[in-house]
Amino acid sequence: MENNGDSRNRGFQPGLCREDHSMKNNGYSTGNEDYPQAEDQSMGTNGYSTGNEDIFQRLSRVSEWPPSEEFYAEQMTDGAEMLDLEGILASIDSAVSDQGSLGGARRNDDLNSHGRSRKRETDKAYRQRSKATKERIQKERDDFAAENGQLKRQIEVLKCEIQEKDELMKSTLEKHGNDIKEKERQVEILQSKLDKVELEKMVMKAEVGRVSAEVGRVEAEKELLQMKLAMANQISQTQSSETHRGRHLQEI
Repeated sequence: MENNGDSRNRGFQPGLCREDHSMKNNGYSTGNEDYPQAEDQSMGTNGYSTGNEDIFQRLSRVSEWPPSEEFYAEQMTDGAEMLDLEGILASIDSAVSDQGSLGGARRNDDLNSHGRSRKRETDKAYRQRSKATKERIQKERDDFAAENGQLKRQIEVLKCEIQEKDELMKSTLEKHGNDIKEKERQVEILQSKLDKVELEKMVMKAEVGRVSAEVGRVEAEKELLQMKLAMANQISQTQSSETHRGRHLQEI
């Protein structure tokens, strides 16, 4: 084919020679090259009649281009069978479409049957999965209920233990509370004694201060007396020296 792969009924040229009816209509195939043959003029489109077989018979008699006047006269005298390229194309397209519809219907039936089979398989698999899921969920619920009951029993045991320990702690605290109160009373007594000792200590510090001041005064008086004694000794020595010198002068 020299029509770039397009085999549809476009560009049909009347008067196409049978000996050269393959490819000379502007590069396009009509798709009807075999229709003018007598042995295949009744069913030309894959077993479907186009309704234009008489036209193809007339076209088969045209051996030159342009067609003769007799050909046009023959066409014009029969208005019901005038050459209608668009009608030919529409007829062929309709026949091909009908065949495709029949084949499509068969394919649809096959697909529907296959789809129903697949649907049954899918539904069966879904029911199986649903059943397995329900059983798994029920098992999980039962396991959870068992674990929940066990946890509740453990919680009750823990509550009893906590209550016993709380009561024991309360009695212990009460006992220790009494001991603490007694110790607090003893601490208060000791604190009062300590306060008294602190007061006496302060009095003693004051007395020590007074005694220290008295000692300082006595030390000052002692130093003063020592100074007076030293002066008296010096005067006495001076007088002794004068007396000794006077006696010496008298002897002379």
